[in-house]
Amino acid sequence: MIFIGTLILFLGLILASFSSKVWHLFLTQGVLFGLGASIIYFPAVSVPPQYFSKRRGLATGTAVAGSGIGGLVVALVTTKMLDALGFQWTMRITAIFALVSLLAVNPLLESRIPPAPNSKADFTIFKDIRFFLLVGTDFCLTFAQLVPIYFLPQFAEERLGLPLATGSAVLSVYNGSSALGRVLLGLGADGLLGSLNSLMLCTFFSAASLFGLWNTAGSLPVLVLFAIVNGFVGGGFISLFPVTLASIFGVRRLPSVVGTLYSLSSIGNLVGAPLAAYIKDTSGGFAATIYYAGGVTLVASALVLVVRLLEDRNLFKRM
Repeated sequence: MIFIGTLILFLGLILASFSSKVWHLFLTQGVLFGLGASIIYFPAVSVPPQYFSKRRGLATGTAVAGSGIGGLVVALVTTKMLDALGFQWTMRITAIFALVSLLAVNPLLESRIPPAPNSKADFTIFKDIRFFLLVGTDFCLTFAQLVPIYFLPQFAEERLGLPLATGSAVLSVYNGSSALGRVLLGLGADGLLGSLNSLMLCTFFSAASLFGLWNTAGSLPVLVLFAIVNGFVGGGFISLFPVTLASIFGVRRLPSVVGTLYSLSSIGNLVGAPLAAYIKDTSGGFAATIYYAGGVTLVASALVLVVRLLEDRNLFKRM
């Protein structure tokens, strides 16, 4: 499946380089690339937890940190390539790089633990209230987590009057902090707090940073501080969710649970950023957009708190 996803992703980027209309990009970079990336991501994110028990959070965090590092580098490299080579060759070079790097790691992504007998169609998961609460958590987070990624450069340019290149640099800081957060929060989950406690704290501090830092950012240093804090805890969402699912539902059920949960909550990735753009355009500023992102993140924080209480009412217990 990962090999098929690699080919679809490559095809999406290559065909996007020949696009001459917006709807071409919707079908290629939107549908094809998105489909390929999803086919790759779900199996890949379920592999690291199968090989580790004591350091599961660190292993998963280190693995998914690659996308944060990639975001840090690609945001800068793509800007340079667009200026020097134009859109078409930027897309083609990106496609070739993606194909080569993914083909190199394809043979390494093998499941270690045989799947549960009903893992391909695990309908028993729908009887567990904790699963639906975690679906709701991720559903809310997907609406919010892409908002800073899409709007930080624009915020820096329109609200603070900074060059677009500076906004792109702030986005790179966000991505770099996200990569660091994925590793360190995974390590912290293994040691001090546990994955569920760590996930709960990440959602809370993400909401707090949106309301307290981004909404009040009137200078570049404050905006950079927001990018560091929100990127760091935002990275925790990505690394901690698979580990939390493995600890609650078991490693053997993990591929099915991960795929089902992310599929049910994926609508936020599709409409979250466009909805934020609509709110910004209709309200005439960034404040309402930030309140929207902070509000849904706060709801996610409440939902994961309920899951934590269902597991154990002692909030100071490692879990």
